[in-house]
Amino acid sequence: MEARGGVQAGDAASYSAALPRLVQETELQKMLADEKMRSEQHKTNYQMLKAEHTRSVVMSSDMNWDQGAQKLSAEGARIEALRVLGIVEGVSPSPTD
Repeated sequence: MEARGGVQAGDAASYSAALPRLVQETELQKMLADEKMRSEQHKTNYQMLKAEHTRSVVMSSDMNWDQGAQKLSAEGARIEALRVLGIVEGVSPSPTD
């Protein structure tokens, strides 16, 4: 007994039994591909965030260092002004000549 296209009835039954499995495997392959794509996107986002964080930490560190240097400079200027005015005990004003 032959079905369409020269395929026997027994073969057609086995093909129809294998079809749901093939469809399921195809769906699994699609799901796997989607998951890989999402994983790559998460990896890219993580790398961008990590780079931004590193830049932010470096900038913050530089700003803190600059602020510290400004404070020291301002404190040094204040002490020098007190020396010139003779307010700081034990320190005579710096000679200007």
